[in-house]
Amino acid sequence: MTATAPTPPVSAEPKQPPATPDARELLIAEMTRRMGRIPFLDHISATPVFGRNWRVNAWTQEAIGGAKVVKSFFVTTDAQGTIIACDPPLP
Repeated sequence: MTATAPTPPVSAEPKQPPATPDARELLIAEMTRRMGRIPFLDHISATPVFGRNWRVNAWTQEAIGGAKVVKSFFVTTDAQGTIIACDPPLP
C-alpha cells in the first residue's frame, strides 16, 4: 500500500500580486492627503500585510522623546491602488 501526501487546501480568494514600491508611494500620498494636517508629522509608513492590505502609520517627532505613532490604519486597495476600505474610516 502506497501512502499519498495530503492535498493542500484550495483558497477561495484569488491570488493577488505583491505590493510594488509605486503602490506604496501612491498609498502614502493618498493617505497624506486624506488625513489632513498632523502636527509634528515626521513620516508616514505603509507596510504590506497580505495581498492588497496595508498597515499605514503616521509618525510624529515631538521635541524630545523620539518618534511615536499617532494614527494607525488597516487599508485595503484595489488593483489600481485606490483605497477601497480603511479601518478606522478616513474623512
